[in-house]
Amino acid sequence: QVSKVNLQDELVYACGLREPSSETLVHYCIYQARPEINAIFHGHCQLILDKAGELNLPETAVESAYGTHELAEAVLQIINQHNFLIMKNHGFLSLGKTMQEAGNSILTILGRSEKCL
Repeated sequence: QVSKVNLQDELVYACGLREPSSETLVHYCIYQARPEINAIFHGHCQLILDKAGELNLPETAVESAYGTHELAEAVLQIINQHNFLIMKNHGFLSLGKTMQEAGNSILTILGRSEKCL
């Protein structure tokens, strides 16, 4: 359970049996900026990344290292307008009110990517 996040110092305070994800900062920022979002899927699908330009998918303006304040800020710059986005040269984020909604978005984008082959 994540109890607190210090974005500036890139610190995550959590308790439990496992370490928090390296992407906790990004997820935390999304949940703060978009309170209607209850599910975030983060994936790495090369086909989606390769076809992102053809599909006109939103992409962060800069490439940032995962787990950093810079990546969280880059995502926040475009997250208000989109529920699916590409983190430049890294992966994708799919957001939804439910897990089903976020998951279905991925399947839709994947299907559109396959049609581009």
